[in-house]
Amino acid sequence: MNRRILLLFSLSLSLLTLSTLTAQAVTIFSDGLDSLANWLPAQQADTTADIVDYSALGIPEAPNMVAATGATTGVKFTANNGDATAAAAAINLIGSVSGGNADLSLSRYQVSFDMWLNVGNPIPSGGTEQGVFGIGRTTTAAIGRNNRTTSGDGTFGWLATENGYGTEDTVVFANTVEQARKSGGSNTALFNSAFQTTISSDVADAPANQWVAVTVTANNGAVRVFYNNREFFSVAGPTSGDVMIGYEDPFGSISADGVNQFGIFDNVVISDNISVPEPASFALLGVSLVGLLAMGRKRA
Repeated sequence: MNRRILLLFSLSLSLLTLSTLTAQAVTIFSDGLDSLANWLPAQQADTTADIVDYSALGIPEAPNMVAATGATTGVKFTANNGDATAAAAAINLIGSVSGGNADLSLSRYQVSFDMWLNVGNPIPSGGTEQGVFGIGRTTTAAIGRNNRTTSGDGTFGWLATENGYGTEDTVVFANTVEQARKSGGSNTALFNSAFQTTISSDVADAPANQWVAVTVTANNGAVRVFYNNREFFSVAGPTSGDVMIGYEDPFGSISADGVNQFGIFDNVVISDNISVPEPASFALLGVSLVGLLAMGRKRA
């Protein structure tokens, strides 16, 4: 009897923990990206960031609209698309939490945003571009894959449009040191569970031409990255500093379909807690459920 009470208590505590994580999250910054007033641009040559009504591009409303903002307004990024000179190029928007280029110094917080990585169909030559994001930024330089080992800052990473890399379709760095990488070829099941665009030349589905809900959590130096609620990374990295979104053409080539090669970002939200349950909470819940199931079988 005492054992059953203990298991029931563990189950109740697990459920309470999961619900508390969500209930206590308070939004401390949100931006529907109707303007760039809250952002400091940092860009390399031949990059752009413009506020657009993306419905005019045939893109549906992003799934996580910030209240009282434009339904289909967001920032459109392009890279290496304005001239005939082929060169890797990145652009970042560094966010300010409360006026100026404010520092996010909380030890525990969550950043989320909607990201659309557009590419022509069929995939054009030179079509590998990528969304870039980061937390813990302390410099104002544009960073991406092309300068990752020399100018890397904070915990940052990228997600490639169409699984165009051999092994680097999505990567996370801590400053200038790579922490982890995943690819459609090596992590096919994970990519297929997160994304829905079929690429004929790749075994895995890709993030191209669909909304990807990105979530980055920081918990005392532990950073987790989710795409469409699927966890891709759990690493250690800097978290005290500014939030960044951005875009990059990582190679010295120009897309053969530049008109359809761009990224759209919308609905950036920062909250002071983590609504994605921590692994320990899942573990406790699992142990409780297994114990209750075992007791039920024994009584039967």
